[in-house]
Amino acid sequence: MIKKAIASSSPALRVMVAFSISLLLVAMLIAKFKGKEVNTFMIMDTRTAHNFPFVEETMETIDINETITLNFITDESGGIYYYLFEDKEILTYGSYKENNEGEEIIFGGLISGTSLQGTDYHFFSGLIDDKEIKEVSLNDQTNSIKHYHYNGYPLFYTTELVEEFVMIKGFSSENEIVYEKVYNRSE
Repeated sequence: MIKKAIASSSPALRVMVAFSISLLLVAMLIAKFKGKEVNTFMIMDTRTAHNFPFVEETMETIDINETITLNFITDESGGIYYYLFEDKEILTYGSYKENNEGEEIIFGGLISGTSLQGTDYHFFSGLIDDKEIKEVSLNDQTNSIKHYHYNGYPLFYTTELVEEFVMIKGFSSENEIVYEKVYNRSE
């Protein structure tokens, strides 16, 4: 009956009906992708290079402050990536588990900069791939380091300013030094 009414109506009415249906479909798509994590995933997946597709279900987000988030995600090969965002702007990103087998701590980079919104940021992180290391210090400081478990791996990060050369120490559960290395940003 509705088909018959539309078929017998004027061309202008048919265009309006088609336009209304199109708007409804667009509204449904916008509602589907409105969530922050979905948009963040889409940005990570489409705006950066990575060797294998990301597994969306592995994405985890940490709120650093009101506008900056740290996101972890795994690709289909098991590679672990980090992304630092300010709203929808990627501040920095990289991978931990890609061609780094055998290293006790895999570093994610030492980054400082200013976002497009004018926010100064600092970021240093690492993935601990040695079960004996339970905690780390940077230049003998532990108070600014946050620890986080992701996908079976302990990670650490700081958003405090870290100098170009960083003495990193790894401690066992008995608080003994089991790892010591100077990290150089330029290496």
